[in-house]
Amino acid sequence: DPIVPIRVVNGYERDREGLEHEWGVVVASEPPERIVVRWEFQGWVKNAEAELELCFIPVDDDRSRMTLEHRIQPSDSTDVKAARDVATYAWNGLLPRYASACQRAANLRDLAR
Repeated sequence: DPIVPIRVVNGYERDREGLEHEWGVVVASEPPERIVVRWEFQGWVKNAEAELELCFIPVDDDRSRMTLEHRIQPSDSTDVKAARDVATYAWNGLLPRYASACQRAANLRDLAR
């Protein structure tokens, strides 16, 4: 099982129950430095797309710095405030889980030394 239960698979999100939900597409991938994903706010905000760019910058042999940029791509009829509110709600739930998974991985790495 992956440490973080949601993973990108060809533009799908696979939830904890194993169900796949189509939501976006990988638009750029430069492993291991960068990935860019674009998706729609399906069912949450009408006519809005978002783009997520993750970059991984080596700090030293054991660490990397991750930068995350979340861009909302509104159309003329998009409720931008609603899109930002949805994104804020989602990130407030996801980032602590991601940080926790990273800490567990670091602890396991330290135990293996």
